[in-house]
Amino acid sequence: MLKSTGKGSFVVRILDQQYSTWQGTITWISNNEKKPFRSANELFRLIDEALMEEAEEAKAAEEEAANPPAESLVPL
Repeated sequence: MLKSTGKGSFVVRILDQQYSTWQGTITWISNNEKKPFRSANELFRLIDEALMEEAEEAKAAEEEAANPPAESLVPL
């Protein structure tokens, strides 16, 4: 099994080429989710969306770590 680097790791399988573009599947290594694509543009859109989601999740985690909820703070 391949390991994720945390920066968006994918396995791309090109299964065919028609009309000057690719068709195949993309598999996310982190969760083994697989989606088909019908063109290179669709493949790039799927990758872009995945990376944007990962960046948003990382930003939210950073903000949560910097600003913990009040109930998690222990009074001195």
